[in-house]
Amino acid sequence: MNLLLIVAHEDEPGSHNRYMFERVKENFAHTEYKVIDLYEEDFEAALGRGDREQVERYQNLLAWSTHVVVIYPVWWNGMPAILKGFCDKIIEPGFAFVYDDTFIPKVGWPRGLLRGRKAAFLTTSGSPSILHKVYQRGRAIKQGTVDTFGFAGLHTKNFHLGGAQALTESNKRRIESLVEKATNWLTS
Repeated sequence: MNLLLIVAHEDEPGSHNRYMFERVKENFAHTEYKVIDLYEEDFEAALGRGDREQVERYQNLLAWSTHVVVIYPVWWNGMPAILKGFCDKIIEPGFAFVYDDTFIPKVGWPRGLLRGRKAAFLTTSGSPSILHKVYQRGRAIKQGTVDTFGFAGLHTKNFHLGGAQALTESNKRRIESLVEKATNWLTS
């Protein structure tokens, strides 16, 4: 297993996402893994800016991986801008997908080039899980799992922690359980 961990949250005290990140690293301590920490690496999210070398390095890491874990908080029913920018720059045509010709001229059918990989998404939101699922219909998760990584061919699954407002002992146990479920799914 070649595991790539992508974390899109600042390292701040009381962060549910950083606690998740540490638990994932513990669970995979005996596995070869590499980390993309978007804040630690000062990733430039805006298109047309930043370092092409960095983009190619991230693409090489994604190509190297067989399993991916993406950790982020849901903000305004979407992924953080730094992660959206990462997806916009890294999951690009020719690397992550192509359009195959169809019988309709100039209309291609997308084909993901990153097939055979699994990606577990570990996400948090301050709102209760039921609100996240019913009212918001999980749109924030589908953006990453279906519309981006899924489009590129990865088999994806989300593991969401709602009610993440304070990193209490109860929430730590919930996170540990969620990380264990994600670990089991990735290794099955």
